[in-house]
Amino acid sequence: MSLRLPAPEPATGPRDEAPPPFESRRGWRHAVRPAAWPPRVVLLGILAGGLALRLYSNDHGLPYVYHPDEAFHFTRRAMYMFVNHSLDPVYLQNPSGFTELIYGVLRFQWGGGWPWHDYRDLVATYRHDPSAVYHTARVVSAIMCMLAVAAVYGAGRRLWGVAEGLAAAAVLSFGFLPVAYSRFAVTDVSALVWVTIAVYAIVRIRETDHLWAYALAGAAAGVAVGFKYTAGVILGPLLVAAIPHVRRDRAALARLAVALAAATFAFFLTTPYFFIHLHKALFQLKLENEAASSAKLGQGTGNPLVFYVSSLTWALGWGPAIAAAAGIVVELRRDRPRGILLALMPILLIGYMSVGAGRWFARWLLPAYPVLALLAGVGFVWAGRTLFRRHPRLAAGAVAVIVAGSLVQPLVSDLHTGRVLGMRDTRQMLRDFLFATLPAKARLVVDPAIPRGFFNGHFAKGFGPPPKTPALQLGTPARYISVLSPGRIEQYRRAHHCIVVEMSLVRDRAFLQRVRRAMAYYRALPHEGTVIFRASPYRAGAKPVPFDFDFSTHLYYPSAYERPGPDITVYRLNRCTEGYGLDAHTP
Repeated sequence: MSLRLPAPEPATGPRDEAPPPFESRRGWRHAVRPAAWPPRVVLLGILAGGLALRLYSNDHGLPYVYHPDEAFHFTRRAMYMFVNHSLDPVYLQNPSGFTELIYGVLRFQWGGGWPWHDYRDLVATYRHDPSAVYHTARVVSAIMCMLAVAAVYGAGRRLWGVAEGLAAAAVLSFGFLPVAYSRFAVTDVSALVWVTIAVYAIVRIRETDHLWAYALAGAAAGVAVGFKYTAGVILGPLLVAAIPHVRRDRAALARLAVALAAATFAFFLTTPYFFIHLHKALFQLKLENEAASSAKLGQGTGNPLVFYVSSLTWALGWGPAIAAAAGIVVELRRDRPRGILLALMPILLIGYMSVGAGRWFARWLLPAYPVLALLAGVGFVWAGRTLFRRHPRLAAGAVAVIVAGSLVQPLVSDLHTGRVLGMRDTRQMLRDFLFATLPAKARLVVDPAIPRGFFNGHFAKGFGPPPKTPALQLGTPARYISVLSPGRIEQYRRAHHCIVVEMSLVRDRAFLQRVRRAMAYYRALPHEGTVIFRASPYRAGAKPVPFDFDFSTHLYYPSAYERPGPDITVYRLNRCTEGYGLDAHTP
């Protein structure tokens, strides 16, 4: 199905400037044009408040990193580059833009960026305690998201006006998911600034057909893909914006070629080893695609399309989500081609991630959040001006009140999760208890929901998940659950592994998917052992939260959470003689 956009008007006169909110009210903007400084003060407050939220509990969990993507991908790969004295991250399942950025910041922070500087101190510090390195990487993530907020303001102001720009910036600055993922050193929010620039330039392609718009759109799209592969759906709106010009004038093909060349070159600059190791990169992408298409134990049986749309009610907030929907309608009525271009990226991204998907996570929709924020800004301003059509100053106040009221929900969640992350993780409480209670090399069995090296070899862990084989390619918790059964408890006794640690992050997935043998195993543990320790992440009297890959693992959005981590129970098996040191069941 092809989308035919109306031919653009000639790029003359005021068409290159931001169109007024309503064509029939050109005097509006002149009647209430604000002084230069008030919107700048408001924008500064939005940026300062958003950055403060992102830095709140930014050191959570350290020196342990509980988010697996944060632990294994970007920061760790940047350290590999220091160890190997190479710019090759040796990992391309995710693009290397964010990894290279962390590498550059750490290089400057620890040695002024000079190529002959000795970075052995940095490597030694990371190996002893990675807290400082991960904290730096998280700050980089937070700053990149705030640059996206500033870019959203700039795009909104140029496309519509100051009010729309400020409202859109506030939505992205205080939206729950953009704040939450700015507290982790992962690449998702770092792509948002480039998506914003690309979206603005794409709209300008349709309206001006200028070469600079093509070049800017292509370059920004290429960098966005260099930070997040799925941001590549932005190329769809770029092509759609160029089609009317190409139909009218074949010379526009040259400008489109410039955009695609700029995108390729920008992607090469951010992820050069994708081209250098093309075969390996394509193979890793194939593995990543296969993983995304396969069902994840504990995901449930929901519909990904419904999930992504409904996730906006908490990840962005009910108010901003409704305003974004209204903004799409307003733009389609006011300027249909612009409305189509703005709606196209979220639609393409949701469609791409939903068709054939075996797993889904709210953060996979983050590349579309700048567009949703811009549309929300349009919706908020339209609502305020509709309420007070003949009173511009009252309308401006109404917009401010509506936006502020709509942001209460995400702001409360931002503060709640920041406070939760600042508390001691239940896994840290477990570690402290075991170190204080058990002798060195005591044998124990632990559900696989702790970071690698969490015990530093102090205990002899046994009966872990079976290794991956061609026939068993599941993730670590899924492989572990696949071999659980009540009879396994007797094997623990015979091998003298008398301490068994149960974690809800593993147990609840078994119950959610109705894995009967694993369910029987967890039901048998209270009868086969004595509880010697418990740690709960929930506040007193709160109902436990059903397992959810977003809420239970690292976001802790529900108000029931008081601290991060899983619900943990430690059993000492009855009729079991404790053993020490490695045996056949310890890896």
